[in-house]
Amino acid sequence: MRREVRKAILSREDITPEAMHAAHFAAFGLDLELVAEILIHMAGELDVPVTKLRPSDRFDVEFAPDWWNGWDSGVAILLLDLQRMARRRGVRVEQDITTVDDYVRVMAEVYC
Repeated sequence: MRREVRKAILSREDITPEAMHAAHFAAFGLDLELVAEILIHMAGELDVPVTKLRPSDRFDVEFAPDWWNGWDSGVAILLLDLQRMARRRGVRVEQDITTVDDYVRVMAEVYC
């Protein structure tokens, strides 16, 4: 992730997974504990505090890799995790995963 983007993300107001769930993911009928677990996993792979993630964060903008590390900013690992779990559970993922929202909703669908 580019330094200036990381700085902007880290300067955001904190939003807990519970508050994000209530404001966004609950409307889709997603379980709070599952959403929190997915967000915590994402934050670890993306190397940002979970309270700084936003549903609208885009993998190719906010979490795009630095020019010197073109392969990964954590996004590739998240997408591989999703593909592996979907394959194990026999679920076909046809949706493009471009945002935090996409990832959480599709991973929750695959998980259940």
